[in-house]
Amino acid sequence: MPYFKNFVGVLWFSLIIGNVNFTPGGLLRFVEATSSPSPKFICYFTSWSTNRTGPARFKISDIPSSACTHIVYSFAVLNSTSLTMDLSAEVDRALIDQVTTLRSNGTKVSVALGGWADSENGTKYSTMINHGHLRTNFVHESVKFLRRHGFDGIDLDFEYPTCWWGNCSTGPVTDKNNFANLIHELRAAYRFYGLLVSVAVAGDVEIVKLAYDMPRIARNVDWIGVMTYDLHSTLSGKTGHHSPYMGPHPNTVDSLDYWINQGDVPPSKLVMGIPLYGRSFTLKDTTVHGVGAPAGQGKAGSFTEEAGFLAYFEFCGAGWSHVEISGVGSYALRGDQWVSYNDVSLLEQKMKHVLQYRLGGVMVWALDLDDFNAQFCNQGRYPLITAMKNALSSSKNSTV
Repeated sequence: MPYFKNFVGVLWFSLIIGNVNFTPGGLLRFVEATSSPSPKFICYFTSWSTNRTGPARFKISDIPSSACTHIVYSFAVLNSTSLTMDLSAEVDRALIDQVTTLRSNGTKVSVALGGWADSENGTKYSTMINHGHLRTNFVHESVKFLRRHGFDGIDLDFEYPTCWWGNCSTGPVTDKNNFANLIHELRAAYRFYGLLVSVAVAGDVEIVKLAYDMPRIARNVDWIGVMTYDLHSTLSGKTGHHSPYMGPHPNTVDSLDYWINQGDVPPSKLVMGIPLYGRSFTLKDTTVHGVGAPAGQGKAGSFTEEAGFLAYFEFCGAGWSHVEISGVGSYALRGDQWVSYNDVSLLEQKMKHVLQYRLGGVMVWALDLDDFNAQFCNQGRYPLITAMKNALSSSKNSTV
């Protein structure tokens, strides 16, 4: 009973000073009473996009450093032998030098370690994090790696502790605790050099439960990037939105609320993941094309060349029809090809959420997938990123 009386007193006081809010799901959540700093705008740069041909080829000069507070170079890999950070074979080291020169504009430049492809071999990541001496060596060598190449920090993207490649029966349960141990040890070492530590985490709550010690991670990182995309698989046999704001579960609000309400994570540490691409499907019957229509994996794009995946610039132009489902997402349709994506209207709604709930910001995957050079959409340069930046700037001081 004394605890309950204290809680009521704190709640009443909090209501008076205005630092308590309710999430969209109705759960109680405390927020900072003071004004929040400007949201981070974290931009992932993919090294392979510079190898494309024609109008889809991305150049360093295309990076909108004035829009990005942080740029994350993707990817470094984990060396299978030494279990330390390494550059993938196809990386042009001169490219790294070009990207890190953007630090002169005040933009921070980190490097992402892992990614979906490198996480396929979950064994090497699990081995490293589950042995103290290997973690110590990784931390030590990573400092040298970052300083040698001029990076401001590391972005950990092991997909995922315990749930390798999304399969939660593959990795040991010890991954969860020892991944948090690695992050704690990185923070202890990086603090001396002023280096950043961030982490990209799953958007699927079922994976989050098994993969992450949420409070410990939050204490030791500069931000947690929640990958609130790819939430509906193209292998499901039916169409669906892969990054819905609300609506079908899982969705963006569910993911963020779970970290806040179940993980006891400050909203200011959370960064909302935004896809600048769509997930594509091939309809079984072109006369049945709503959400949930029977479908298989979509055809590869002519530039991105990956089945089930299309850059925004590959479906924004002529020949595609577009259908918006308010509060959920949009889909584009051409013949038997169906693509779920986030349009400008939905992105503006997501930006309002970032501001209202005082999240740490947004991260976009990836720069080269928007119409970065205004060659395809007839919407100007970077139409999606521009819409998000404008939404964040116009309501910068918004409160709930």
